[in-house]
Amino acid sequence: MTPAEVVVDLGDYGSQELPAATTEYTIVTGSSSDGGQVAAVSFNEAQLMDLCYQRSDICRNTNPQYQNVRIDLRPGGAVVYANVNVPSVGIQQTAGVVLQLDASARQFQVAGVDVGGALYDTPPGDLSALVSDIERTGNDILQQLTLQAGGSQYALSEVRIDDSTLTLILR
Repeated sequence: MTPAEVVVDLGDYGSQELPAATTEYTIVTGSSSDGGQVAAVSFNEAQLMDLCYQRSDICRNTNPQYQNVRIDLRPGGAVVYANVNVPSVGIQQTAGVVLQLDASARQFQVAGVDVGGALYDTPPGDLSALVSDIERTGNDILQQLTLQAGGSQYALSEVRIDDSTLTLILR
């Protein structure tokens, strides 16, 4: 069932009451097979970008070192692309931070950095700060996330990602 009122708390990133009937995301609550309460919140790539823009400087083009951040969902993870300015060599390059869910399915880990189609285990030079920023911000949000809906409070149980949707399962 879609709850009438939902409050999402992202800890340090703020909390907000959300309308349940919207095109920005999908929220469903109900009972799990073990009798507990469960909530699922789903976002597509455009909805994730809107959320990132609202909640993090990473997506607002405020840092001259990286601009035009975009998210490409992949099964079990995502690639976060940006146009990166590398002042030490005077170039601008598109790079993607490749994130995968860890074994807990509740945290991201960096699998590498895609620069010009080559995957690097360790980010080259000036990209390391951007990579750390993206991993830290994503995991901070996941760790602090709680949802209040229909009189119940839910905490993150797992994250599921396919080519088009990121779904948060909360219990």
